[in-house]
Amino acid sequence: MVQRSRHGPSLLVDCIPAKKAVQFKIKTVKLLLVQRLKDPMPYVLIVSGTLKPGKMEEFKGYFQPLAEHVNKNEEGCLTYQLSIGEENPDSLVIFERYISKAYLEQVHWASPEFKKFQQNVQKADMWVEKSASKYNEAPTPQFGFMAR
Repeated sequence: MVQRSRHGPSLLVDCIPAKKAVQFKIKTVKLLLVQRLKDPMPYVLIVSGTLKPGKMEEFKGYFQPLAEHVNKNEEGCLTYQLSIGEENPDSLVIFERYISKAYLEQVHWASPEFKKFQQNVQKADMWVEKSASKYNEAPTPQFGFMAR
């Protein structure tokens, strides 16, 4: 629910739900506010690749705790979704959206949970191929939408 003051919209409300804002550490709130002002369009990272045959369940076992952490703790992450190939069950795409590139680099990639995930996947030697593509999201609604 978006709350507005008598003096117009709050910068904080424009970034995150007001009720959840009190749960944030001051540093994270400042980063959210500053980055939202500097980069008003979300930053998108698409990781795609193919795992070695039979490694998908192990990969999902490493990914699930990370996804849960992101959902509960990284308010600057707007979307974090694993999709598995229809024709090749060893292929995957992870679609990620953040309030800014800085948030991705300074919060998500710096989190102990992400580092643990990365170490586990690297140690398990799962990838046949992997690539990452980075994008600046085009303004909506002129160029589409993310949810109905």
